[in-house]
Amino acid sequence: MFLTTHAVIGALIGSRLNNPVGAFIISFISHFAIDSIPHDPEEDLVGQLPLTKETRKKALRLRYIEGRIDSVFLLAVLIYIFLFNKPAYPYSTLSGIIGNILPDFIVTL
Repeated sequence: MFLTTHAVIGALIGSRLNNPVGAFIISFISHFAIDSIPHDPEEDLVGQLPLTKETRKKALRLRYIEGRIDSVFLLAVLIYIFLFNKPAYPYSTLSGIIGNILPDFIVTL
């Protein structure tokens, strides 16, 4: 699932709690619940097909481009949330966002 989706869900969780640690923990756990929902049939299909070196390279390139576009949307969402929306609990909101996108960063590393 895209980082932007996780960030929005983490922001929603964090905006409802006045506890940054609680927002982080709940968001971190909810990340796995959200990822358990089937959402990318192409990824399942690619996982089952034998990929040649060329098609694997093309798939990685497309994932890289997809990731860069998602990063731009993530930045736009963060700017909107913190500059225009002004959440009631900004530290909890930020903590919720970090908690929800952190598992994807860990997997990427």
